[in-house]
Amino acid sequence: SLASSSHFVPRAHDPRAAAMAVAAAEEAQASCDAADAVKLEGLGAKNLKRPREDILRLSVTTLAGDSVATLTLSASACVREAKQRVAEAINLPPLRQRLVLRGAILSTDDVLADIGVKDGDTLTLVKTSRMVLTASEDGLAKLWNIESGECVQTLSGHSDGVHMATLSPDGLCALTASEDCTARLWKVETGECMRIFVGHNAALCSASFSPDGLLVLTASEDGTAHVWKRFGRGGNVRPWLSFHAPSDVALWSASFSPDSALVSTACADKVARVWKLANSKCVHTCRGHGGAVLSAVFAPDGSGLLTASSDRTARLWCGQNFTYQTR
Repeated sequence: SLASSSHFVPRAHDPRAAAMAVAAAEEAQASCDAADAVKLEGLGAKNLKRPREDILRLSVTTLAGDSVATLTLSASACVREAKQRVAEAINLPPLRQRLVLRGAILSTDDVLADIGVKDGDTLTLVKTSRMVLTASEDGLAKLWNIESGECVQTLSGHSDGVHMATLSPDGLCALTASEDCTARLWKVETGECMRIFVGHNAALCSASFSPDGLLVLTASEDGTAHVWKRFGRGGNVRPWLSFHAPSDVALWSASFSPDSALVSTACADKVARVWKLANSKCVHTCRGHGGAVLSAVFAPDGSGLLTASSDRTARLWCGQNFTYQTR
């Protein structure tokens, strides 16, 4: 406004001077208005939201044209994320997937937008051969193509021999147990070590996933079995809960029951034990073997326990009390 100007307006009895003053005041006001407009424009720019990221709706079909999955992904997502969504839909590990668009195989690390994937596109899924995972005293675990015999992935990182290697139920991860007193969790597709399970004081004899893949169970020559959470923060992980054998004699293996409510351990003291996961208490002991129990696994329906021993026998323990069946 005129009053906000720093210019003095002379008395109106001098028409010429008054006209000049009014002109100067209007010019000053215009400058103020322009400055205010610039400020407002700057504030507006700060408050503007970023453009909405493009969303891609993609169909996935087999070579025969059968629908497999419908995916909704950001245009900035990688092909890896598309494979993970397909794995969740049809339980096919990403390593066994080839996604094809307009005749070209999509690379796992490619960004969808960068390779020309558009909203409404159809990806073709090609299933590759089944894989097998092996463990070795050379400190490596390897993933092999069953049909060709080709090694498709090497998991390297342990400082001593690997006693056991197994795949997660979703096929996305591998778990290894080593003489270096650690277990490791690996991303199968890239061979990256995701987590190191640290807490045992002697060589690990076994490592396994819970049926839902959320927990990891390890057994060691230090006489303990540890339960770990598969997911979480940090690379090095400490045990969530533990089971201890009497006198710290070696535990040769440990496994989950089908419902993950129980854990079995096979011990060098000739006894297999069943533990309750909720409180880490031993609820059953299976005695009768004449040598170390090397393995103890639950029946698929949880109705019994099968043990194997260095006494060259295997025994079946049935019912809720895991009673030995003589025949």
